Amino acid sequence: MGQARPSMQELIGRRSRAGFVGRSAERAAFRANLDISPEDERHRFLFHVHGNAGVGKSFLLRELEQVARDRGALTARSWMTPLEACRSRWRR
Repeated sequence: MGQARPSMQELIGRRSRAGFVGRSAERAAFRANLDISPEDERHRFLFHVHGNAGVGKSFLLRELEQVARDRGALTARSWMTPLEACRSRWRR
């Protein structure tokens, strides 16, 4: 007899424990940006992460935040849309 097929919950748990999977292009772009001097016009100060619910945005942000902190960069989070963040800043 064959083994019982794992449940979706078991599969997700295994993958979570195995570490971050995917988004290698985004992680590489973020790391490369940290290597560019802030004075260089190619350096980006803002990354906009968006996507459908449940695709791993929060997990990706936590990972990128840790990468930045490990390199001594200042980090901040906003759960606002970019437009809302800009409007909030302009009101001050």
